[in-house]
Amino acid sequence: MIGADEPDGLALEVRVQGIVQGVGFRPFVYTLANRYELSGWVANDTTGVTISVQGPHASVEAFMEDLTCKLPTAARIDSVDVRSRQACIPPASPHFTIRQSSVTGQKNTLITPDLHVCPDCEAELFDPNNRRYRYPFINCTNCGPRYSIILDTPYDRPNTTMSRFQMCPACLAEYRNPLDRRYHAQPIACGDCGPTLRLTDTAGQPIPAEDAIEAARDRLADGQILAVKGIGGFHLIVDPRNPAAVATLRSRKRRYKKPLALMCRDSETASKFVSMGAFEKATLESAPRPIVLLDKLAPNPLAPDVSAGTMQHGMMLAYTPIHHLLLDGRFDALIVTSANLSDDPIEFRNDEAIENLSAIADAFLVHDRDIHARVDDSVLLCWTSDHTGPKTMPVRRARGYAPDFVPLPQSLPPILALGAELKNTICVNRGNQAFLSPHVGDLKRGKVLTAFHQTIAETVRQHGVTPELMVCDLHPQFLSTEYANSQSDLPILQVQHHHAHMAAVMGENGLCDRPTIGVVFDGFGLGEDGNNWGGEFFVGSYASVQRVGHFSNFKLPGGDRATREIDRIAIGFLFDLYGENAFNLDLPVMRTRPEEELRILQTMIGRSVRTPLTSSVGRLFDAVAALTGVRSEIQYEAQAAIELEALAGRGGFRRDACLPVVLRSDSQGRILVDTHALMAEIAQLAVLPVKSLQEISHRFHATVVLSICEVCGRLRDRFGISNVVLSGGVFLNRFILSQTTDELARRGFDVFSHRQLSPGDGGISYGQLLVGGYSLLDNPHIAT
Repeated sequence: MIGADEPDGLALEVRVQGIVQGVGFRPFVYTLANRYELSGWVANDTTGVTISVQGPHASVEAFMEDLTCKLPTAARIDSVDVRSRQACIPPASPHFTIRQSSVTGQKNTLITPDLHVCPDCEAELFDPNNRRYRYPFINCTNCGPRYSIILDTPYDRPNTTMSRFQMCPACLAEYRNPLDRRYHAQPIACGDCGPTLRLTDTAGQPIPAEDAIEAARDRLADGQILAVKGIGGFHLIVDPRNPAAVATLRSRKRRYKKPLALMCRDSETASKFVSMGAFEKATLESAPRPIVLLDKLAPNPLAPDVSAGTMQHGMMLAYTPIHHLLLDGRFDALIVTSANLSDDPIEFRNDEAIENLSAIADAFLVHDRDIHARVDDSVLLCWTSDHTGPKTMPVRRARGYAPDFVPLPQSLPPILALGAELKNTICVNRGNQAFLSPHVGDLKRGKVLTAFHQTIAETVRQHGVTPELMVCDLHPQFLSTEYANSQSDLPILQVQHHHAHMAAVMGENGLCDRPTIGVVFDGFGLGEDGNNWGGEFFVGSYASVQRVGHFSNFKLPGGDRATREIDRIAIGFLFDLYGENAFNLDLPVMRTRPEEELRILQTMIGRSVRTPLTSSVGRLFDAVAALTGVRSEIQYEAQAAIELEALAGRGGFRRDACLPVVLRSDSQGRILVDTHALMAEIAQLAVLPVKSLQEISHRFHATVVLSICEVCGRLRDRFGISNVVLSGGVFLNRFILSQTTDELARRGFDVFSHRQLSPGDGGISYGQLLVGGYSLLDNPHIAT
């Protein structure tokens, strides 16, 4: 701070970086400077905000302290750099002004995520005396669209999709008044000058309606499906109390079983459908307004098919004026799900949405404020343990979080990481800031691949990055890998899938570059031996790891087909364990197929024909679900594991509930968890009529936890390492995550899990970037 021996007059030039554009930061600085009767100016530029301030010593000191302590709600300061400091004779100038933005220099500004409608705007929305009463695009500097409408930086109206709307005199007066909360609110508008809402039929023709919102509400009440354009794209919306409407949505969308997200106006209303404590309520009400996975209340008044087979509803609160208006007074909840065919990207352009969704929606509620960057809803899991207390973990990091950065443990050379095949995201960095794109999707779909190409170009451009290295997955047939190999501009580094998972959780926990135990459990990732990995124990760090243990390999009869027809995996275990005697086992899985088909599978398994090997714990969950009769095939990813977790309940880990854990070593000294021994125990339980599915599932879950702890104990004895990181999609299972964390902590380990990124493949690109960056630091020739 300022020294007491300096002259009474002081002039400072200060550079502020962080989320400081489009969030009312400049009027905040203006008001603050005037409060202390200081002179100078403040301006946006391509790297943040610059402030020139001068006046009495004590006043400047007070100004600088308040600058960081009394920020606007949506603002965040990451750094304050005093670039020049000199004595002055106050007052050097009688005024403090807000200057026009500067567009010189390298782009280094943080782009603000989209913001939910603030309480002030919500109050005005429902105030009959306010000129924006029921205006569906009401916003101010504290709320409204940001990332989804930004074309370029600095964040000024000409650089947004609002540039074509000319402000009326009333809006212009607010926009120009530094003391108004709409000062330089770039999406500012009203019913006289801003975007408009209209209801159309499936051909895009207007449906006559005096009030488009009321007409839309009438159609929802009649059981129709509406496609509604929001901030980052379209949603499909339907009444969740109408079973026929829910069934129609599932049929048309081809989303037959996967849970559907719900929206309520406020947390009090949401508490009619889900259980929540103070932590869950705060998460639901948090600024990003994510979808939060919360335990259902029973009995539940909603259609059973909203989220059948799970313990939870995906619940979110209204975050746009349109949502508030649709819900107001008529619906206590609505299904609000991404508007796409299953696995396609979310629709975000009017004409394309009408063309592609006309077979799903009965009508469209559209508007003429263009979306530049599509962004889906974020999804969070709430979990707790004795060791950590309550925490959240992202399932999908998108609206409200992207494109804000995730810190890196240190500054790294600029990298472009292409992510995984499923749940793809892109990641680039500037120094020690990593910028992940919103969720792109599964690249096996053609439209997602197009979005992937667009996201790469947009992410690099937005953040002004010139990468030195491109990082992709080890699998040669992943479309992200094929993309990397198709370009000639950058050198390529291929990174093993589970190494990237481990690096991601290390990086976001700020762990230094030293040996750590990594536990990575998921559904699939190509291993360095050519097999499918997914039940891995590593020792290492960012640049390199050693595979020191894994669940022993088992067979996937039919390869990828077995990931859908999961009874094949269970049948593979049974024929391996019992041979011909498997036909005599009184197990549901042996009754799902005709004997002729079982004979064909027996031959395939016995001769290892089209039966790749895997160590995947995700596939092990599938095998247990099929063997015990929970289900024989799945219709969405992790469906069997989710249903198995629901059966396990919320009981804690007990050693006496565990099945025997058999550990052995392979020829290279790696520790193997014997999966066949475990499945033999599950099969014996399953043939006993006195054993319930709930007990079997709980005992299986507890045994997975014990397996992790036993292996980590041996690794600590061998390597002297007590840090353990947990990653991979299996750790979205709350039982496995919380009980593993607690049991490892009880055994003296320091345990780290994901906080800002998904443990699933959505966090892979961040991990790839870390592996690439540290590899480049160790071996600069990689980039030549």
